[in-house]
Amino acid sequence: MASLTPHSGDYLKVLRGTALGTLLLLAGCKIEQTPGDYIDRPGTAEAGRSEAESEVRARVLAMGQALGRRNSADALVALAPAREVFVVVPGLANGEGRGQQQMVAALDSLAAQPGRVVTRDVVVNVGPRANVAWFHAVLAAEGDTAAVGVRITGVYELSEGAWELVQAHLSVPVTPPDPSPLNRQEPAADSAEAG
Repeated sequence: MASLTPHSGDYLKVLRGTALGTLLLLAGCKIEQTPGDYIDRPGTAEAGRSEAESEVRARVLAMGQALGRRNSADALVALAPAREVFVVVPGLANGEGRGQQQMVAALDSLAAQPGRVVTRDVVVNVGPRANVAWFHAVLAAEGDTAAVGVRITGVYELSEGAWELVQAHLSVPVTPPDPSPLNRQEPAADSAEAG
C-alpha cells in the first residue's frame, strides 16, 4: 500500500485534483450585490424613532381613555409596565415602590377621581437607537382646560421587541405661596440704613 507523502507522485495528483475541483466550484459562484434592506441607511434610524414615538404616544393616550372610562385595568394594559416598574406617586400611602401593584394603586387612585379624565399635552422623546423613550403628559378633568391636573412622566424600554414602562412618576404641580402682605417680612429697624 502506497502512502501519500509530500514527495510522492500520488500526493501531487490528489493535490492537483483538489485544486482543480475548487477552481471549478468557484467558477460557478456568482457574486450578487447586497440588497438595500440589509444596509443601515440614515433613514432607517429615523423611521425607527418615529415608530417608537407613535407607539409610546398611543399607549399614553390609551391609558388616558381607559381612565376616562374609570377602568384602571385597561389603563394598566395600555401602559404595559415591566414586572419591576419603579413608580413614584406623592400623596399615595406608599409613595414610591417597585412592581406592578404600585402602578395598579396609582391608576386606581386616578380612576376614582371625580369627573371624566382626559390626557393632554403628551410629549414623547425617543433615544437615538430607538430602544428607549420617555414621555410627559397631563391628566385632567374633561372640559376644564384651566385645571392643573396630574402630571405623569415615564420611561419606556424596548425589551425583546415590546415596549415596557420601567419608570413612572405621577404628581400634582406645587403652587407657590401667595406673595400677600401677610407673608412678607418687614425690614428690621436696626438695619445699616437706619443708623
